[in-house]
Amino acid sequence: AAQADRALQAVMAASVLRRSRAETLGRILDEALKALGAAHGAFYLLEQGELQLLHSRGVERFDLLGRVPLGDRLVASLQTHTGDLPFVQEADPASRWGALGRTTLAAVWLGGRGRRPAMLVLAWPSRRQAEAHAPALMKVGEYARQMLWEFERYDEQAAEVQTLGAALQLQEALARAAAHDLGNKAGFAYGYIAVLKDDPGLGAETRKMLEVADQAASAGADALEADGKAAFQKMDAAGVKRIPWSDAEKALIKKEGRIAESRAIDVA
Repeated sequence: AAQADRALQAVMAASVLRRSRAETLGRILDEALKALGAAHGAFYLLEQGELQLLHSRGVERFDLLGRVPLGDRLVASLQTHTGDLPFVQEADPASRWGALGRTTLAAVWLGGRGRRPAMLVLAWPSRRQAEAHAPALMKVGEYARQMLWEFERYDEQAAEVQTLGAALQLQEALARAAAHDLGNKAGFAYGYIAVLKDDPGLGAETRKMLEVADQAASAGADALEADGKAAFQKMDAAGVKRIPWSDAEKALIKKEGRIAESRAIDVA
């Protein structure tokens, strides 16, 4: 028990600064190997349907141990292992684990409960040594499992933030597009006012009112359309589909020098 506590304390002290998943799990392996006097060690993480070597010590045959399929005999036995202590067995010389020489392996499966599967393997020259250090390795495995869970939570939170950011950007683009659309409608009002101003029968008071309306419509259209130009760039990047102006609308807008790219949107 004392040895297990010392090993766990060494592992926790070495991994207190969690810079990355690979670095943290690598430090856990290094400290466990040192504290428990193992000859070899390897930490695997599931990638693309197989266990890929994340960090190792004393491993030379990466061609054999760099990737381990889930159908490997050790992995299959480990997944069905129901004991409280790590799974212990001699390295089969005929298997990939024979690359570690005449050793006894103690392995901990770090999967389950919807988490990303991982495997921690240490090797000693004798079975007696492996079994003696199994309780300590079990505690190290529990700590490593907790670290994996924390990194998975970091990944989930980062993905949630990214999704929220994308949604807010799209919402901003839609709001700006709506402003652009209002600017175009203000452009129509500007055009109609210009037509009314050409009426020679207007009275002085009416003409003055049209002049004020003309200035207000012009200023509003300019402000809204300028705000909407950036929105269309974001909409294009987000795959938003535009609905073009009709020929009649284009003709009226062109008359006043206000050609707009589109009037409304529909999210594709």
